[in-house]
Amino acid sequence: DALNRGRSVVIAFAETEDAEEPARNVMKAAGAETVDAAREDWWVGLRDAEEEHYTATGGRFETDEVNYRRGFESALAERGDSEVSGSESEAYKRGYARGQEYQKTVRERYRR
Repeated sequence: DALNRGRSVVIAFAETEDAEEPARNVMKAAGAETVDAAREDWWVGLRDAEEEHYTATGGRFETDEVNYRRGFESALAERGDSEVSGSESEAYKRGYARGQEYQKTVRERYRR
């Protein structure tokens, strides 16, 4: 998503734990956004559409968003058509299915 929005992605590998904090400080001083902050911005951009879809199919997004999003993001971390455990909540399963659809759409967009 960051690359799609014209941003740069920089990854730093610290050789020791003592080198991690100075590297974070340099990135922060340069105005870098954390992965967590970028993930939140990405979800904010998707949230309204996902809420609309979920509620249109009978879900209560205000109570189910955490599990729905967890499922959605889990689908993005998977490769292929993995199955969801039967012990997961319905919100997680629905989020996982939507995440798979989203991943497929993004992949098709970039194959062109």
